[in-house]
Parts: sequence; C-alpha cells; structure tokens
Amino acid sequence: MLICTYVQIVTRDESENPEYSKRLLRGHQLIENGIEPKQLSQNKYEIPSQSKDLNYIVTSYANSWNCTCPDYQYRHVTCKHIHAVVLWQKLSKKLEEDHKEKSVFATSLKPGIACKFCGSSKIIKYGKANNKQVYFCKSCARKFVPNEGFEGMKYDPRIVTTTLDLYFKDVSLRKIADHLKQPTSRRWHFFYETFLC
Repeated sequence: MLICTYVQIVTRDESENPEYSKRLLRGHQLIENGIEPKQLSQNKYEIPSQSKDLNYIVTSYANSWNCTCPDYQYRHVTCKHIHAVVLWQKLSKKLEEDHKEKSVFATSLKPGIACKFCGSSKIIKYGKANNKQVYFCKSCARKFVPNEGFEGMKYDPRIVTTTLDLYFKDVSLRKIADHLKQPTSRRWHFFYETFLC
C-alpha cells in the first residue's frame, strides 16, 4: 500500500532552509531550459528527469504538492519539479490573460504594440516614415511610431548598436568608420563624441 504525503508549497521551516532557494532556482532553470511539464489531468503533471531517462509525476491537492522524485519522497520538501510546475502554471495563466486582452485590431501587428498616447491596442498600420512603421490609434485618432529604444535619433539603430559594440571592444573611431563604410566627417565625430565619450 502506497501512502502519499502532501506538502504545502512553502512552509515556514522549509523557506528558512538554505537548500530551499537552491531547489527553487533549479525549478526555474528547468522551465528556462525549455522543459515543459505535461498536464495529465487538472491536478496532475508529468515532468522529465534531468539525470535519468524517466518522468516524475507532480500532483496538486488543496494547495499541497506531491512528487514521485526521490528528493521529495525521502526529504518531504518542495522539490525542483514542484517549483517548475508552479512556475509553469503561473506563466501559463499570465499568457492566457494577456492573450484574452488582445484586441482584434492588433492580430496582424507585432505583439505588445499599443498606442503610446492612450495605451489602447486598437491600432492599425498607417504607412511608413523614414523606414519606420507608423501606426494609427483608432481610440485617440493619433499617429505614432513605437519606441524601439532609439526614439528621436537621426541614426539607424543598427549603426548605433554596431558602433557601440565595436567601441566597447576597443576599436578605434577610424576602424569603426571603415567597418561601417561611414566617412570620418565632422558629423561622424559629433556622433562618436555624443554617444561614446
């Protein structure tokens, strides 16, 4: 007869244990490395082992968790598999909420683009200006270009990022200009002094 014991996700004694944060980190690393728990039923998940060719079953019952891995079975602590499933549940829920909030208008646009004036997602493409996509907000009737981190700059973002990359690799101004096929003009010196010095 198998006796299942359940443990609440965080108990006071467990969170004070220095091993707790290590297990939490390992659980998050599982998700970061692309290991996705497979949901078998509403409260039952299957997650692969990292060291062996087998899967562990993580079960939830009334805010308590159980895992078939040796770490949980012998120590009765929240293992990395439980932490991974809890994180995966939170991320899945967040993605579902974000997906429901998306408007029909934004389906063909880049994800996450909203009006920078009113925050509405009721936007449509409205042509291009200076090789940048312009959008029109149907809520506030304003045109805008989304901020890509280079707002108000005259220079192409690829040139700026490449220049910064080469600069931090200790490449000289002349070599950077040669690499980018830019003349070492007064304008180029102004750019160099403004952004790199």
